[in-house]
Amino acid sequence: MLISLTLLALQAPSPSAEHATDHVAPLGPGPIEAGAIRQEDGLKALDLAPEQWSGDPRFWSVQDGMLVGESTPENPCKRSSFIVHEGIFADFDLSLEFMVTRGNSGVQFRSALDGKWNVVGYQADLEDGPNWIGGIYEQGGRGVLVRRSTSLLANGPNSDYDLLADPDSMKDIGRGPGWHTYRIRAEGRRIKLWVDGTLTCELDDRTDKAALEGLIALQLHQGPPMKVLYRNIRLQPLPPTKEVPRKWISTADKPAAKHVGLERRLKATAGLKRAVLKATSTGELSFALDGEVFAGGKDAPEHLEVELPESALERLRDGKPHKWTATCETEVGPASLSAVLQLEYQDGRTEEVHTDRWWRKAGTKERAVVIRPHQAAPWLEAPHNGNEESEGQREERGAGGG
Repeated sequence: MLISLTLLALQAPSPSAEHATDHVAPLGPGPIEAGAIRQEDGLKALDLAPEQWSGDPRFWSVQDGMLVGESTPENPCKRSSFIVHEGIFADFDLSLEFMVTRGNSGVQFRSALDGKWNVVGYQADLEDGPNWIGGIYEQGGRGVLVRRSTSLLANGPNSDYDLLADPDSMKDIGRGPGWHTYRIRAEGRRIKLWVDGTLTCELDDRTDKAALEGLIALQLHQGPPMKVLYRNIRLQPLPPTKEVPRKWISTADKPAAKHVGLERRLKATAGLKRAVLKATSTGELSFALDGEVFAGGKDAPEHLEVELPESALERLRDGKPHKWTATCETEVGPASLSAVLQLEYQDGRTEEVHTDRWWRKAGTKERAVVIRPHQAAPWLEAPHNGNEESEGQREERGAGGG
């Protein structure tokens, strides 16, 4: 089912920006009380009326079915102003059309109120310019999280990234006269953005600052006179994501390899107190730090759970990046493994480094391949059934699925 955020019923051809000042409808009376509508209230189609939005009437209005934000020389916006929907949503696929005739805007999601008509949280950035559209910003928080054309793992000192495309190839995306499209898909800790149908960035936010539910809002940025218009805002709620960050991984070798070596950068900080490795594989498994084997080996049990020795902890406390390598060898193949390294600090902080697509085939830049699990360790989720819809299939259905 689709949830329409007030703007589902645009039947007639949409007016141009020049004629968007007709038929002004009232907004909500003031700051909303967050949580009037929650995703878990049901996945039925909702017709969210204009009074379910709240924004400063000096800057925001409903005009011919569009949400319009505008500042002028006579009515300057000295502090970013947000129009806020009262629903709270967790996992979803959101799509909308926008037009920026001048200035800067953004689509807030999984956000929270911070005073009257002010919002903090994730923002899908949007502008009439070449720099920021298609990236993820955290309003009132960490600032720029992911730049356009980038896939980012946010995991403290063990963060990593890939380029989705040449940044210059996206410099004109979402620009030019007329309407453009934005799509935001949030599932668990993973967020993806598309502008005009092109995937512009990905975020896998494994930090303790990750927001897993919140409000949706639209921004009119402070500064020079500007005007932004939104229409056809549609939201498809998604089933709750059961977080299973640790994956079964292997290489892309064809035929499937009987011996695989996978590696990633591993970084800790001073104050590291303890490191516990939990792992399982389809064969003989070992883990090495900077080439020195610290766990596993020929006589290791099928399901490995071991604390790293003090010598390994001392090496990691220098705060520098180290090479963390896993090898798996089997007589019948394919060789694959699943593991998590749990880091515990003196101050109570904890971090986890999982096997996932951010690993690489040893000695190369080739990313690991995430596969279906062959078996389940006591601390792993049970294997998926063969009828489960893949992530790619879910994304193909998009916001129009249901």
